[in-house]
Amino acid sequence: MQEEPATAAFNDLSGDPILLPAEHSWMVPAANVAETAGSALRRQLQLGGSRPPFIMFIFPKALLCAAGVMIREPRGFDALPGRNLQWTPGGVPDERVDNDIPLLALGWIEWRP
Repeated sequence: MQEEPATAAFNDLSGDPILLPAEHSWMVPAANVAETAGSALRRQLQLGGSRPPFIMFIFPKALLCAAGVMIREPRGFDALPGRNLQWTPGGVPDERVDNDIPLLALGWIEWRP
């Protein structure tokens, strides 16, 4: 029997204690993308040349806070390290993190075809 895609993605994680380095981390509140399919997600999150399926990492706020991850509104300065020229105030990303995100802050993974 074949694994569900989200389960397979979770099982493929490296086990490194840091799942996402801070400089590559931005977030969107789950309520803003709930039930959004891959093609609509691509447009909504301005993912450019990326194509579905997408893997969504879900980080419950309580787990992030317990891991010492600070969540805040983004600033224009955040676009510099990644040379993100499409950043606009109020656009994607909705939130930034100022610490690496550890694996232990991961709640679950969702597969978005």
